[in-house]
Amino acid sequence: MREVNFIVVMGICGVGKSTVGEALAAELEVSFVEGDSWHPEENKAKMKNGTPLTDADREPWLRSINEHMRRLKKCVVACSALKEAYRQLLFADIPLNNTLIVYLYCSDEDILRKRMSSREGHFMPPSLIKSQLSVLEPPSDCLSFDVSIDDSQNIVLGIKSNLNRASHD
Repeated sequence: MREVNFIVVMGICGVGKSTVGEALAAELEVSFVEGDSWHPEENKAKMKNGTPLTDADREPWLRSINEHMRRLKKCVVACSALKEAYRQLLFADIPLNNTLIVYLYCSDEDILRKRMSSREGHFMPPSLIKSQLSVLEPPSDCLSFDVSIDDSQNIVLGIKSNLNRASHD
């Protein structure tokens, strides 16, 4: 029987990682980790000004999320995790058989722009969609959902269904 202790809901800006992650954590009665809240102020300022983050900007951020995940022992994390190397940092020193990646993507960029334009007080501008798409390395071993088709409630139900099947395997 496989027990999943760490779920990372990933994807580019505007796909609904936080909405899905928070709802999933509530359903599973585990801690929710909002990756954006772990960004240092310098990273937030860069993004707010429309400057994409570099690998060097992201590394300490990802390491701090990983340390927090390991302290919690069980959680759902919302984090862009755009590259395989970033996902490896997130899961460092965590048994991979206890992890699940949920990849949210959107086949319609206009939907992403509308979602991001309607967010109030968020540091990430819609202008960074293209830069995130350019560095995105979609994961291969994951659950994936197109948010232009599935709403957050159906995505959470799909994830829970998969977890129930995995726990009986």
